Amino acid sequence: MLVISTVALLLFSACTSPPVLKEIESTPTNTDVPPTKTPITPTITPIPPTATQTSTPTKTYTPTPTRTQTATRTATATETSTPTSTVSVSSSSFTGQSVDNAIRIYFISPNAGGPVACGDYVIGLGIGEPRTSDISEGIEKGLKALLSYKSEWVGGLYNPLGRSNIKVESVRFSNGLATVNLRGTYVKPDDDCDNLRVKAQVWTTVRQFRGVRATNIYLNGIPFGDRVSNDK
Repeated sequence: MLVISTVALLLFSACTSPPVLKEIESTPTNTDVPPTKTPITPTITPIPPTATQTSTPTKTYTPTPTRTQTATRTATATETSTPTSTVSVSSSSFTGQSVDNAIRIYFISPNAGGPVACGDYVIGLGIGEPRTSDISEGIEKGLKALLSYKSEWVGGLYNPLGRSNIKVESVRFSNGLATVNLRGTYVKPDDDCDNLRVKAQVWTTVRQFRGVRATNIYLNGIPFGDRVSNDK
């Protein structure tokens, strides 16, 4: 009972007493919530490597040139060079005429069982000049080329004319007759066969041209045939 009375008294006092205002100092509240740094973990998606096909250089085989051995080499002689290779063979005598269109000069294959001189063959070498309708010019070119060779042997062929010093002075051709004037010194050999060989060289060179039916060849105004005669 006492307890109830005490409680009632307290309640009454509370209702009758003026309220005491207490200044409450307000503290500003930061309502801004700082952003939370959420660490972003990069997601690495592995990309499978792309196989790039690199072209492998292809070996290119360049064929190595091989030497082809030609059975016959035809050399072209000039007035200043000495032919040294295989030449075409003419088995005709010095009165015969060549059948192709090349101007030729003639040397000797001695003692070969041929019909010329002392059993020789007359061998023709082209000088690199074609024949034309001007026979006089062709004869002159041929003789000049022949007389320019001063060695005893030319490409394995005998040249008895080489020991002499002879030049062409003039050439005329008319009505089948070739007239040739030569100047210089003819060295007469001891071997009689060489005289015949020299004659074969000169006459074959002149008479190779079609249309030449006769020849008059002079050395210093004297018939060249007398110069190369074996008559003592």
